[in-house]
Amino acid sequence: MKDIPLFQAQGGLATLFLSQIPHTGRAWVLLHSYDPASLEDVLAQCRSACRVCGATRGYVCFAEPEADIPSGLLHAYDLLELAGPNPTIPSNRAGQGPAPARPSPTIDQPLSLEPLTEQTAQAFADCYQAVFGALRHARVCRLADAKKLAVTGGAWLVRQSGVLVGLGQVRDSEIQALGLLPEFRGRGLGRALMRLLAGQIPADRVTVHTTSEDAPALGLYRSLGLTEVRPAERWYQLF
Repeated sequence: MKDIPLFQAQGGLATLFLSQIPHTGRAWVLLHSYDPASLEDVLAQCRSACRVCGATRGYVCFAEPEADIPSGLLHAYDLLELAGPNPTIPSNRAGQGPAPARPSPTIDQPLSLEPLTEQTAQAFADCYQAVFGALRHARVCRLADAKKLAVTGGAWLVRQSGVLVGLGQVRDSEIQALGLLPEFRGRGLGRALMRLLAGQIPADRVTVHTTSEDAPALGLYRSLGLTEVRPAERWYQLF
């Protein structure tokens, strides 16, 4: 199943993200432009196209943040981009006054990053699903996807005393994935992992993405000084 970058509906233009339908049953529609008088028809055409492709759940986002949203669309979640000083580079605080109080992680054993390899790709894919699978905006990481990451680099399995506890992924100055398996949450490991991954970034600022439904991640990022850098992408339930 492939995405449709430009879906020409009668009265509007959209991008249909369909590649995850075989794995999650979910589809996403980014509505670029439309005739306000034809909006309901445009949404109906997008809804029909997604369902024909097998989607059982669909979400829509309006490219124009000030769009007049139909009352029948229920808000599902927001996709947020946050950025701030790299917490592993003390010089970032120069001229900014004292750093806010940040409790140190209270963990018995330090975390370690194990570079992803082709041999551990399946473990990474399984861990990704266990960490992010419940989030509505999450995409499936297939074995083939994990093998590609093993080649390009910047992805790790995270272990504590040899035990797999989560994963991480970094590209340039962005932490693209940071997550702990459910049974290891609530132990202070998230903050330790954030610092560990930020340490892989030479830049003095880091960027992350998360959703409004992932309250623990959002709270962690904000506690480390990251703030929203652009308006949130607001996603609505299409069907």
